[in-house]
Amino acid sequence: MKEQTSATTETWDKGKTRIDFSGKTIYVGLDLHKKDWQVGQFHAGLVLGNHRINGNGVELIDFLK
Repeated sequence: MKEQTSATTETWDKGKTRIDFSGKTIYVGLDLHKKDWQVGQFHAGLVLGNHRINGNGVELIDFLK
């Protein structure tokens, strides 16, 4: 396994590297439109993802889990 470069921990899940952000602060940016929302996730200056979802609060909560 490679040397850790951040405060997160890495685990293997079915051959894929999975990063655990438990206990870490993740910031979320939202760009809201009538039908869909752009959701950006950031941690320690790194962009973790930038996704478009349907404009729905329940879907947003499920996505962030």
